Amino acid sequence: MKQKTILLAAALFITFSLPAQDKANTISHAFGYNAGFTTGVGLSYQMMVNNKWGLQLSGTPFISSPEQHWISAGGTGIYKIRDRKKIDLVTYVGIHVISSRTTVIMYNPSDDTTKVPLDYVGQPETKTVNQLNVGAGIGFEFDLGSSFYFNLMGGFGAYNLTKIVQVYPSLESSLFYKL
Repeated sequence: MKQKTILLAAALFITFSLPAQDKANTISHAFGYNAGFTTGVGLSYQMMVNNKWGLQLSGTPFISSPEQHWISAGGTGIYKIRDRKKIDLVTYVGIHVISSRTTVIMYNPSDDTTKVPLDYVGQPETKTVNQLNVGAGIGFEFDLGSSFYFNLMGGFGAYNLTKIVQVYPSLESSLFYKL
């Protein structure tokens, strides 16, 4: 329930902080890759309104076998403080949801240590971990030319809000291609 409340609050914050529709808004789109502790990991989509307010969505599944997976999904609100020709100053608020599942089959050595393979003991054990990270900070957007740009952002994040909350510095980066 706590996760849903935080996600709803973030969605409302982003929705109500976008500029009013009293003038014609210009919207730009970009696709790329994001890697961040509080903004998500994976393929990313970014939408900017009037080159000032933005919304970024990132996510990816990592599935190594039927017994093991890791999923990342992130949402980020972006506000451009300074719009310069080559380097822009931005601020951000990010939410990152991580879900992982691992299935472990427990084995025990038999009494006879020369016996191979090991004897099976018990049912497979599945461990599921869900984690919610949120963070905020400032950063820079570097224009690389040819419609590419790179974001490097840092701030503080509150990690693992579903259990024992820990607060640490966070680092976020992304590479985008503007459409």
